[in-house]
Amino acid sequence: MKSTIENIAASFQEYYETEFNSKAEDSSSNRNIRVEAISILKKALEENNTELADSILNLISENTGCEEDLSLFYELISPLEKSGLLSESQINIVTKSKCMKRWK
Repeated sequence: MKSTIENIAASFQEYYETEFNSKAEDSSSNRNIRVEAISILKKALEENNTELADSILNLISENTGCEEDLSLFYELISPLEKSGLLSESQINIVTKSKCMKRWK
């Protein structure tokens, strides 16, 4: 579990340190990392691994800093929410973070 979190955290860090040639390339890279994180979240939820799920949600929260990030989060978690895998309190880990309140 620890290496999974560390890998996603490293991907976010690399993303922030990269200078992209275009907005499209930037958006694509951001999306790819978040898709990977949500994929791990889905697996954790299906396996009832709340520790990993909460860790991934906290990591996403720490790396969600703008309206675009939050919109992408909602888009990617929509299937998990509709299927009942993701609870409102788990979603709130991301959406209630202090920097995101203004966009909810």
